[in-house]
Amino acid sequence: MTDYLQSRGVRVVVVFLPLGTWDDSLPFEREYIDAITEVCRRQSVTVVDWSKLLDDEDFADSNHPNPYGVDKMQPRFLNIALDFLRSSHALGPRTPDAKASLSAAQ
Repeated sequence: MTDYLQSRGVRVVVVFLPLGTWDDSLPFEREYIDAITEVCRRQSVTVVDWSKLLDDEDFADSNHPNPYGVDKMQPRFLNIALDFLRSSHALGPRTPDAKASLSAAQ
């Protein structure tokens, strides 16, 4: 799949989402991350490991972030998206006065 996407100019990024400490004792977590990271390295795919990004208090349940967790993750997802949009020329380059232009337009 990555070959297909990359041949069409799609930038592939693998993100390991946050896990709570209750997953630390499970035997597969580190092995899974290591195995997928190696596959991604061979395919020249960017890997972002956020598995330890959130504190346990940032989860609504065992898998989903609560609003505080989302607040920590959202800017990181936005950075990945903006980097891609800029590299694909869907957005212009970041300029110092872009924030002022946005404020003036509102």
